[in-house]
Amino acid sequence: MLFFTTTRCISCGALLTRDENALCLCCKQKMARSYMLPCTDNISEQRMGALFAVEWAYSHYIFSKGESIVRKVVHEFKYHRNPRLAYEMGGEVGTHIKNN
Repeated sequence: MLFFTTTRCISCGALLTRDENALCLCCKQKMARSYMLPCTDNISEQRMGALFAVEWAYSHYIFSKGESIVRKVVHEFKYHRNPRLAYEMGGEVGTHIKNN
């Protein structure tokens, strides 16, 4: 007997391909990005520095309240324990930092 599992995008509900993990390519491209360059004295560093001592801070995505794709991804990390998705998104952030 064969079992097929259908995995759907956590944001829009579309069926995922084999190469997609929790988030379809369309939703991944729609994620709100900060377009911030990884440098010192940026808005993330200023906001975190107001709360505690930081050497350097960077935000690749913009987290907003409500039904944002970034919020759904963070929820997936925290409450559904999806380390593959966290690793994938972290890789994108690392690549951006490395290339800039």
